[in-house]
This record gives sequence, structure tokens and C-alpha cells, in this order.
Amino acid sequence: ISSDLAWQKLTILGKNASWSERTKQYIRCRIQTVENTTKKFHTCIKQSENRCPSGASNDDIFQQAKIMFMDDPKYK
Repeated sequence: ISSDLAWQKLTILGKNASWSERTKQYIRCRIQTVENTTKKFHTCIKQSENRCPSGASNDDIFQQAKIMFMDDPKYK
């Protein structure tokens, strides 16, 4: 799927009467914000995996990563 076609589909899907107008630039900025936050959380998960003992469950790792993420003042 080409980039322009993807934006056309997003524009069509975004034409909801209750939403304010969203430009391509707005959507790109929003996606970038989500992407950066996701990368930061992924980093927290990797750090948590490295810190946890070998018997730690995925839930334990996730909970520790969530605490690390929320402790970062940039993402509060």
C-alpha cells in the first residue's frame, strides 16, 4: 500500500461528523508521539527483562516496566 493511498484511507475514515478536522500534519505528529512513547515503553520492558531474575513471569516484567515508564517525568 502506498503512503498516499494510506493517507487517503485515513482521511476517508476520519470524516466523522463529531470529530474536528485533522490535517495530514496533525495525524503525522500524533503518530510520531505514539511511536516515541511506544519506543520508550519497549526500552523499559527490555531493561526490566535484564533486571529480573530468571524465574520472573511476563506479568512481573510488564509491571516493573510500567513502573519504570511512569517514573519518567517526561511521560507523566
